[in-house]
This record gives sequence, C-alpha cells and structure tokens, in this order.
Amino acid sequence: MPLFLIVYGIAFWLTISAYMAVFVPHRILKAFGRVDEAQFYLGMISRWIARLLIFSTGSRLYIEGREHIPVGQPYCFIGNHQSFADILTYMASTPEAIGFIAKDSLKSIPIIRTWMMAMGCYFLKRNSLKDGMKAILYGAQRVREGYPMVIFPEGTRSKGTQMLPFRRGGVKLATKSKALAVPVSIQGTYRLLEQKGHPNPTWIGVKFHPPIVTKGLTSEEEDQLPDRIYNIIQAGVHELEQRTPRR
Repeated sequence: MPLFLIVYGIAFWLTISAYMAVFVPHRILKAFGRVDEAQFYLGMISRWIARLLIFSTGSRLYIEGREHIPVGQPYCFIGNHQSFADILTYMASTPEAIGFIAKDSLKSIPIIRTWMMAMGCYFLKRNSLKDGMKAILYGAQRVREGYPMVIFPEGTRSKGTQMLPFRRGGVKLATKSKALAVPVSIQGTYRLLEQKGHPNPTWIGVKFHPPIVTKGLTSEEEDQLPDRIYNIIQAGVHELEQRTPRR
C-alpha cells in the first residue's frame, strides 16, 4: 500500500476522532434542553470537518444556488449519488445539520455510527421493502419537525455522470412530509474516491435547484414528480460537467 494512503488513512481517522471530541458540547446542550443550539453547533462543526476532509485530498469545492435552500420551512434534499463522498459534500455545502437515509452497513463503523445517529440518520436495510417504508416515514417525520433530510432515489452509487433510474418511492420523503423538495446535482465526487480506488484530487461541483412545493399536488402530479426531479438533477449534472476545469 502506498505510503501516502497510509498517512491519509491515519489523518482521516484522527480528524474524525477530533470531531468526536468537539462533539461533547452538543451532548451538553441537548442535556440542558437547548435543542436548537445543539443542532446549530452540530451543523457548524460538521461543515468545518467535512470541508477539512475534502480539502485535505487537494480537491476544490464549487457551490451554486445556496440561496435556494429554504429558511424557516420544512424541506428535504433529493439528489444524485455518484460516490461515498456525496455525504461529505452535502455536509460541507449546507448551512444546517442534515440527516441521511443511509445503508445499514454504515452502522457497523463505530465513530461514523455515533456521528450519523446524532445527525438523525436512518440506517436502511436496502433489500427490505418494509424497512424502506419505515425509513420514508421516519424521514418525513423528521422533516416535518424541522430537521432537513437527504435521500438518494437512485438507491446506489452511479460512479459517473450518467444517473441511474430513480426508485419510484424515492421522492416520497418529500410528498409524505408535504415539505419543499430541493433537487441537488453533484458532479465530480466519483473522481475523488471511486475512479482510482483511493483519494484523488479533483473538482467537485454542487448545484442547489429552486425548491418544489409538494403540498397540494394532485395524484397525477405526484406520479410525475420523480421524472420531473430526475430531469432537473441530470441537467444540473451536465451543467456542472461543463464547468469542470480541464486538467
């Protein structure tokens, strides 16, 4: 194994361990019933740590459309899924602590598990339809309570610019909660990890699109919503691809 991979691996886990240390004030704030302050603190620390981890690989982060992220209203993010690094990219790009509908294998990683549980993530058993419905209901309740959630309707990583088909239930996180759905396009994260199998310096683009109102949609409009959001996100991925600096 190359020396730089060993060094990066050690640095990664030292950073995560440091994050767990600064995580203590979050626990204290929650213990005293100061939930809003605890969430603000968690979002701020998560954003700093995520940016540090991304920049430590030599990568650049480009963010567009943050003005489209709602303020004072329930909302969720619906995005494409290129890489494991998408989660870090969301954390580095968003103003609040956000939860994810994530695969249950992540629950076996001690430090990551503790952080994700604090963020309000749901560990989904991917092949269980029953657990899939539980995940949607859990996420919808979190969103209604004012805690943003992220879902990847592709269900797995595309590892490239061409998105995989959406699973039809993927946008129900928005429709069940009657919240604003913010489509998000991410481009370049697959080059950070998946392309070479190890951290690779790259350019990562994130585009937040205008939110879609899901409250009051007709049955026909709800049926058309997955395709509508898919097309918005895929178009955004292609736009970001054109912005990618040529190396």
